[in-house]
Amino acid sequence: MTILLAILGFSIFGIASYLLWHFAKFEWLNKVTKLLVLSLPFERIPSISLGGSNIRISQIIVIFGIWIFAILFLKKDIKLLKTNLNRFNYFFFGFLLFSIPSWFISTDIKRFLVTEAATLLVLCGFFLISQFTTNLKEKIKDLINVMILVTLFGYYQFIGDLIGIPYWATGLRETYTKIVFGIPRIHSTAIEPLYFAGMLFLCLFVSISYFFLNKQLIWERLLLFLRLQNISNYLINGLLFVYFLLAFLLTISKSAIVIFILMLPFFALFLIKIFQINFTNIIKKSWIGAFAIIIIFLGIYSFSPAVQNIWKGVYENFAATVYGESASSNDRSLFLQAFYDIIPNNQVIGIGSGQFGVNAGNYIPFQSGGDNFLIVNNVYLEIWLEHGVVSLLIFIGFLAFLLLVFMKKIITNLDSDPELSCINISLFFALLGYCFQWLTFSPIFIMPIFIIAGLIASSISASKI
Repeated sequence: MTILLAILGFSIFGIASYLLWHFAKFEWLNKVTKLLVLSLPFERIPSISLGGSNIRISQIIVIFGIWIFAILFLKKDIKLLKTNLNRFNYFFFGFLLFSIPSWFISTDIKRFLVTEAATLLVLCGFFLISQFTTNLKEKIKDLINVMILVTLFGYYQFIGDLIGIPYWATGLRETYTKIVFGIPRIHSTAIEPLYFAGMLFLCLFVSISYFFLNKQLIWERLLLFLRLQNISNYLINGLLFVYFLLAFLLTISKSAIVIFILMLPFFALFLIKIFQINFTNIIKKSWIGAFAIIIIFLGIYSFSPAVQNIWKGVYENFAATVYGESASSNDRSLFLQAFYDIIPNNQVIGIGSGQFGVNAGNYIPFQSGGDNFLIVNNVYLEIWLEHGVVSLLIFIGFLAFLLLVFMKKIITNLDSDPELSCINISLFFALLGYCFQWLTFSPIFIMPIFIIAGLIASSISASKI
């Protein structure tokens, strides 16, 4: 049976490769990157569990894209051969090269193969987007519109869980239902609330930017469907920002909320520079609306015991996290302690991709026998332990160089194209937010982060710096 399946698989692969050889074009690669960008939010729903891992839409798209790239390369496609390698991809060649010694230290080969393959796929995703993406504005707008629909699903999760729809029907993971907080923590199509909150960084920054641009952001067909075509862009984009912001807050992702608050003033400085904004006039014009919103919220809070209980539960969880007394804080402390116990003898080479979980169970009291799915919950420490110190330095160097070069481009071109500048600063702060968030979660193979990083690398290569 296994032999028959193998023969069938090779036959399908051969026929598909033959067809691609005759029909694939260089322009297909840009279309693949568009699909990859639009797949950004679909990390858990939909996905297929196979071989100890979840196969996601983005991973399938990357495999197809690399397949097309390989066919065109073997055909010596003229347009492909004229394409220069984006300089940021060299970092990942170095990352993989210096992580090779850790491969031979791995003890759980199955776990190593799964996580190493996932890591290679996100790096290939970055490669495809950084090399072959065109029309950045269009892709960002399309992504925001997809996120509008994805966020709507998050609101369905929230309402559905509150009225008693079972979690298997809402798509919520059981640990994020109202049983825990008295209020559901939405994560829409993402794996966890903090991942969904990270995805919303870009939506928040783009929507508030387009509010000041006074340009249409939502698809024309969606505007017609919602019967909003006669409403000003100011109002639509302002409401869109509130729409994303409320969903962002409903993730109750403490780290993401703190990071967003800290980044917002710096983001505002760029908007002030681009649009010459006079915030005094804005405050004068909007104080009545703000005052009305405050009165409404105070009224709801004062006369609704249910809302008071929910707020109390959220506040107590925030406080417990700050003081290190929450269950998640305790788990993080144990995982970090396991890291500190393992790292002394593995500082240079590392222990292999995915191997923290294999070893950490021996150092954590409640994990007898180990758990392959344990993670450090800090990507930088996890890379150090699993891939080695040189790979860690290369990875940090990649993020720092990418952000610094991009910032230089943003500042240089701030006044030339306001719309592109808004998109660029939104991408910058979205990636920066993820970089800070990565201090609180892992692993490295988070495709949405590499999609945003790839868009930034592509934007940089579009002009000489």
